[in-house]
Amino acid sequence: AAAEPTADALGRAAQGLEDMQLDSGEWPDGQSVGAYLATALHTYRRYRQYLPVTALALYERRRTGQTP
Repeated sequence: AAAEPTADALGRAAQGLEDMQLDSGEWPDGQSVGAYLATALHTYRRYRQYLPVTALALYERRRTGQTP
């Protein structure tokens, strides 16, 4: 099993997400990922907004000692 991440590692990850955020508040599109029978690519457009916000919220909860 993997060890728990350190506070420093989590802080760097959160800073990396903040640095990637665009002036509009969104995050840039990533590459298309996933394939269905090797004929169609998926982009998961909503994930590019949902996952960074969720990760930053979880980081802030942990940083401030809040429980879920």
